Amino acid sequence: MRIITVLLIVVLLSVATGNAIAQTDPNAVYRMDMSADGTRFVTSNIAGLTLYDAEFNPINFRAYASENDYLYIQPYFSPDGRRILVLKEIWDSTTLETVTTLPLDKVIEPQWSPDSQMILTLPRGAQIHSAQDGSLIREWWYWRAWGFDMTYFVALGERGSDQIRFMDATTDAEIANYVFPGETVGQPLWNPDGTRFAMFTFRMVEPGTPNSLHTGSDTQAILYSLFFVDVPSGNRIQLEGLPAGIGSAAWSPDGQYLAGGSNAASLYVWDTVTGAVAESYALPSEKWLRMVKYSPNGGRLVVGMIDSPVTSNLIDTTLRATSTFSQTQLGGAFQIFAPVASPERMQAILTECSSDTRLQTSADTLIDAGQYPQFIAQLDATTALPAPCAADLRLMAEALQAEKQP
Repeated sequence: MRIITVLLIVVLLSVATGNAIAQTDPNAVYRMDMSADGTRFVTSNIAGLTLYDAEFNPINFRAYASENDYLYIQPYFSPDGRRILVLKEIWDSTTLETVTTLPLDKVIEPQWSPDSQMILTLPRGAQIHSAQDGSLIREWWYWRAWGFDMTYFVALGERGSDQIRFMDATTDAEIANYVFPGETVGQPLWNPDGTRFAMFTFRMVEPGTPNSLHTGSDTQAILYSLFFVDVPSGNRIQLEGLPAGIGSAAWSPDGQYLAGGSNAASLYVWDTVTGAVAESYALPSEKWLRMVKYSPNGGRLVVGMIDSPVTSNLIDTTLRATSTFSQTQLGGAFQIFAPVASPERMQAILTECSSDTRLQTSADTLIDAGQYPQFIAQLDATTALPAPCAADLRLMAEALQAEKQP
C-alpha cells in the first residue's frame, strides 16, 4: 500500500510540474491509438498525450490545457495520419498543436471520414463536422456511421434492432438492408477491401440454452454470435455461441483473420474463411479491454487493457505474447503480440516491404533455416526496411525463436 501511495504522489507531482518523467512514463498509459501506416503511436496518461515512433521511442508530448477525466481521453488518428482527435479538439499529429475545435460539449463515439476531412459524432442523433474549421455540415435525428467509403452511410435500429441499412450518402435512399433475425446487431467491421464485414450480435435466450452465458437472471441468458457477411452475394457465416461478448475487434490486413477481445479477459483470432478459432489467449483477469489493432503488415497485434493491475501470470497461452509495452498499478496495460507467426508470413512481409532483392534473398535463407537470431541481427544492420515492417518482422522472429527453446 505504501508503494502505491508513493507512486500516486509522484504522478500527481509530475502533473503539477510537467516534468519529463511523467511525460514519457509508460506506467501511466490509459488509452492508445496507432496511425494507419503503423509509423506512430499516441498514448494518453494522467499528464497528457505522448507521441511515439514505431519502436515506441517518444518523439513529442503535450500536456492537457485543462483538467479532464484522463481515464476517458481516447486519442483518434485520422485515416491519413495527419490529425489526432482529442476530446473535442483536433491536433496536428506532428506538432500536437490545436488545428480546430468542434463546437460541442461532448464528442461521443467519433468517427473520422475515410478521406480525413470530416468527423461524425453522436451527441444527439448524428452530426458531421468539418475537420478543418469544426463547422456543422450535416445532421440526422437517427444513428449513422460511415460506410466502407464515402458513397453511403450505415444506419442501425431505425427498423428494429435486428437489422442494418446502407443509405446513399447524397440522397439518403436505402441501397441495401441486412436482417439478422432475432439478433441485436452492432456496427459492421469492414475487411480491408470492403467486400465483407463482420458483425457481432447477441440475443436473450432461456437459461440452459447451449453455449449461452449466465446473466445473473433466473429467466434469461445471453447468446453471443459472430457473422461474416459477403457483400456482393449476401452469403454469410454464423458462429453462434461465442464464449464472451467482444468489446473490440480488427481485421488483419490480408483479410484472412479477425482478432477480437472480450472484457472477460480473453482474446481470439478467427479464420474468416472457415470461421474456426485460429488462436486464443487468456488475458490477465479483471481487465477491461479497450483496443485491438493490427499493424499494416499484420505482424503485430496491439491489445489495450485498463482498470486493473497487470500481472505476469498469463495462463492458457496459445497466442504468442512477445512483449509488454506498459505494466502499471495505475490502471493501464498494452501488450503487443505476434499473431499467427510463421516463416511464410515473414517472407510475405519482406516481399511487401522491400525492393532490395539481395536483402530478400539473404533474409529468406535465414528464415528457411530457422536462424532467427541471425535474422534479427540482419534487421538491426539494415536501413532498407520501413520501421513498421522491421518491427513486425522482429516480433515474429522473436516469437518463432521462443518456440524453438526447450
